[in-house]
Amino acid sequence: MKKTNILTTAAVLSAMALTVSCSKSKDTNTDQTASLTKATITGRITAKTVDTLGAAVMQYAPAGTVIQAWVDTKDYVLGHTDTNTVYAKKYFTATSDANGYYTLDIMVSSYNPAQVHIVPSDFEYNVLKKNNMVTPATLYTDRKVFHADGAAHTLHAGQKLINDINFN
Repeated sequence: MKKTNILTTAAVLSAMALTVSCSKSKDTNTDQTASLTKATITGRITAKTVDTLGAAVMQYAPAGTVIQAWVDTKDYVLGHTDTNTVYAKKYFTATSDANGYYTLDIMVSSYNPAQVHIVPSDFEYNVLKKNNMVTPATLYTDRKVFHADGAAHTLHAGQKLINDINFN
């Protein structure tokens, strides 16, 4: 009888140990990529590509204008406390459509917010101008490099953020 109780107790304890060791919690999960989910940044890109009297102040940036973003992958690590460890950057890229819209799908942790750095790429474009010094006035183009400042935002899993970008 004593032997049966010892075996039963051992079996119950083994089953409990197995159950506890198989459960995952956000604090002990070592598969960091399993906790990644999407956040989305959308916006419209504008630039002054027509510089004539009567033209709109800003026009849509040319289709194919590149917007990049990056996340320090330390934001993916659960329970991160070591500030001396250097982590890789994860990059995301989007291009604008003909109406200036872009969409960046950013992977962020389900448990931690991520600091997302948006980096618009400079581009060259022929700006349409009008020469009023001659009669009749003539149109001409002037090549210009456009630049926009970057931005940083803290994003959470599932978040949707609008970030319009104006090139000058």
